[in-house]
Amino acid sequence: MAPITALLHHMGHSVTGSDQNPSDIVESLRAMGVPVTIGADFGRIPETAAIVRSTAVPDTHPEVDAAIRAGRTVRRRADALAGITSEFRTIAVAGTHGKTTTSSMIAAALLGSGISVSSVIGGRLLGVEQPVPGAVLGQLGGVLVAEADESDGTFVELKSSIAVVTNIEADHLEYYGGEEGLYAAFDTFLTADHLTAVVACGDDPGVMRALRRTGRISDPRVFVYGRSTANTVRLTFSVTDSTVTVDGTDYRLVPQLPGLHNALNMTAAIAAVVAVEGDVPGAIDGLNSFAGVGRRFEVRGCANDITVVDDYAHLNGEIIAAISAARDVASGRVIVAFQPHRFSRTAALWETYAPALAKADAVVITDIYPSGEAPRPGVSADLVAGALRELAPDLTMVRVGPAIEVPKAIAEIARPGDYCLLLSAGDLPAIADQTLRLLSFATGRGNDG
Repeated sequence: MAPITALLHHMGHSVTGSDQNPSDIVESLRAMGVPVTIGADFGRIPETAAIVRSTAVPDTHPEVDAAIRAGRTVRRRADALAGITSEFRTIAVAGTHGKTTTSSMIAAALLGSGISVSSVIGGRLLGVEQPVPGAVLGQLGGVLVAEADESDGTFVELKSSIAVVTNIEADHLEYYGGEEGLYAAFDTFLTADHLTAVVACGDDPGVMRALRRTGRISDPRVFVYGRSTANTVRLTFSVTDSTVTVDGTDYRLVPQLPGLHNALNMTAAIAAVVAVEGDVPGAIDGLNSFAGVGRRFEVRGCANDITVVDDYAHLNGEIIAAISAARDVASGRVIVAFQPHRFSRTAALWETYAPALAKADAVVITDIYPSGEAPRPGVSADLVAGALRELAPDLTMVRVGPAIEVPKAIAEIARPGDYCLLLSAGDLPAIADQTLRLLSFATGRGNDG
């Protein structure tokens, strides 16, 4: 909610808010001039004010409950974002993986090409001025880059001018009722009347399936990117020296983030610049100097020649991409600490994690991060650990409890040259510093596993 709050304030609206606990984000909003109270107080809300809640706030929240009983309309976060997108030339970025990184790279590319940009993004852009993480504040009525969250279907409500789709995999099927429902939502997203262009990954089977379903596979307003020579914007990838080709001209990419998936994200950003008729050489410069995104292969530090990386990866495709990226740069092994996310997701996907995690050299598995969900009988991280043991019995695997137990487990495994990935949509970032402290005393005789 913080980027939306900051942008609404920037647009001239009178905005107030409340949160359960003090935080740096609360203080940043207050510094902008947005009054934020700690704790619920329905009396603070003017009778004429629109009330917007985040997806994490339930009907039982005191302010929401009081508003409903008073007959007030309580709007969703998606409603507020849809209203904002109608006031800008909006580039909406959807996909199972890579939304935050791709959105951030699009913003960096547009800034490099000299275009004023605003953003509503779910991560902190490193090296870019933001009053709160994810909120770049540019010219009103200009270009807005926004993440389009497909998890609850609300992404189809955004009034986007350009739709970007990075990939489509079978996720959030509990909401959509199956793959057909998921693809039907992308049908709507890709064929909206207000669209002027579509940017789509030609390397992804799910995206190409969606384009075929909508009949847009050969639409001249669809800019396809990827490694095929048939693509509008073509990537030639190597670990050390990649190029992107636009209208027959090759441009060298110098990615700050390793891995093919990040090179593809950069290519998506260039395709978005082409779609808005921006300056491609300037966009390349902006991307090549872009420092990255918080929690997306973010190097937290190095101790005893052991590198600790924080990454939001929590689905199997993201896990594979993070491990592959680490392999590109690590001189030693790749060690993964993985925190399963939500009981519902673990119940549905636990078998799929093992093939992804088995690509690491050693794995530490923590308890499930509930993210507000109640425990489910028979659902625990033991399901993930058991599947991994069965698939890769010789792999070094440690099952720990809460996140606080991870640093010690990693310190007992790691040795100089290793990359240690903290893969989590939960609270593993909080143990990165402690991990580095323990690694500084590592003996360099980690388990050969």
